Amino acid sequence: LFPAWAGAATEHTWSGFVCLTGSLAPFVGEVPGAPGLHAAFGWHGSGVAAASYSGRQIGRLMTGKPAHLPDLVRRVPRRFPIASLRRTWLRLAYAGYALKDGPLPGA
Repeated sequence: LFPAWAGAATEHTWSGFVCLTGSLAPFVGEVPGAPGLHAAFGWHGSGVAAASYSGRQIGRLMTGKPAHLPDLVRRVPRRFPIASLRRTWLRLAYAGYALKDGPLPGA
């Protein structure tokens, strides 16, 4: 994809679960049942910009100021049904999207 990077070395890597929620929407706000505990998670791979913005909004909530957040992210995500199958579902989702995307250009 990027010929100019053909010789680039990778010094550090990270891997882990994609942060998905059971309702497929992120959450930003005070954690129910834990007064004073705030969280922002579930970005589905698009969290760099969104998490920075959400951090500022959580700061506003914690200092008693109104936060500028859409209702969608204020809702507590539902739990995954049959949580023990999350890894399996994730593998199936990756396989499905790989089929949908097709081969890489030039591959």
